[in-house]
Amino acid sequence: MPKRPPQPYAAAPPTASVSASRSAPTGNDDAHWDETKQIIRDLIAEYSTSDVAQTAKDCLTLNAMLEDKQREVVAAADAQIDALHDQIRAANEACGAATDDLQAHSDHIAQLETDAAELRRKNDALTAARREAEARVARFRAEADEQIDGIDVVEAHRMEEVPKIQMQIALYAKVVGIKWDYDASVGGMLKGEVAVPSKGVCRQFEIDSNEHGEFDVANELWALMEGKQPALAC
Repeated sequence: MPKRPPQPYAAAPPTASVSASRSAPTGNDDAHWDETKQIIRDLIAEYSTSDVAQTAKDCLTLNAMLEDKQREVVAAADAQIDALHDQIRAANEACGAATDDLQAHSDHIAQLETDAAELRRKNDALTAARREAEARVARFRAEADEQIDGIDVVEAHRMEEVPKIQMQIALYAKVVGIKWDYDASVGGMLKGEVAVPSKGVCRQFEIDSNEHGEFDVANELWALMEGKQPALAC
């Protein structure tokens, strides 16, 4: 192929070719990058004896170095991206575990709150029952005090009546002449002795009140006092 004479712009390669060599071809840029390199090769073949050819060679060498460097940078970036992905995956797993632990703690706290509410309810019920029991105790104590006061009054009245009753019994025994044996009169048995004024003697008697009514017992005692033979007395 005949060489063309140098042109005025030969000292400065076209801007489009140089700028295209500054970035590595990717994707749809592959065809444009191959076309650019082919243009550079054509320029080298056409201007092999000029400075333009040397400049084109230098451009190809620099572009090759840039491509190698870019591949190194891309590989390093891919490694960093993979490491970041691993870190993100580990962080997501840790976050998931922390979320599960937080949910477990939340469930435990909710159960504790439920238990505490139940205990408060039972405590309120026990407090109400205790207050009611205390009120009943106070009421019963007041009623017992009233009953004790009544018993004391009755007892005092009885103590006042005992001497009178004793005197009446003594007077009755003296009038009718009957002397009761209280120690031997147990289990319904009536024992003692009765005076018989008409004969000037005392006769002992023993009557079972369980077998005889009060009317029969009274008649028997009157019969003994009149000196008659006992019908019930032993």
